[in-house]
Amino acid sequence: MLLTALVVGISGCAATVGLGKTALRDGRYAEAASKFETVSKERPERTDALVGLGIARYGQRIYGEAVAYLSQAVSRDSKRADAQLYLGLSYLEQGDEGASAEHLRAFRGLTQSARVAGQVDDALQLMRTEHPVSPSRATSSPRVWSPL
Repeated sequence: MLLTALVVGISGCAATVGLGKTALRDGRYAEAASKFETVSKERPERTDALVGLGIARYGQRIYGEAVAYLSQAVSRDSKRADAQLYLGLSYLEQGDEGASAEHLRAFRGLTQSARVAGQVDDALQLMRTEHPVSPSRATSSPRVWSPL
């Protein structure tokens, strides 16, 4: 009986995470956040739920919460490329170029794509030299890319 309840609970969380990932990919950030919040409450050890919640908050432009969730995820697993990327982007949106660069460099070290690594290098170079970051520079919602 206990084993059945455990299996149902685990599979329920997996399904909820899957629904959250689908909502993220479709740009339904509030729905995604709701799914990931449910999983985080039921299974607080699930780092993927924290990452999903952080990315959803980034998509909603709630950067302070994105930083909080993604920082927790990175403290649990610093090799999560998606968490490092969105943590760097969230800090960038807040105007914290130093923290942003730190996490974008960490992401760069984790990516397997030479093209993506080159793009990160270009962005870091721009941040160091020519283009000061303004938290209000964008007027449209950010586009979320997720390898989830």
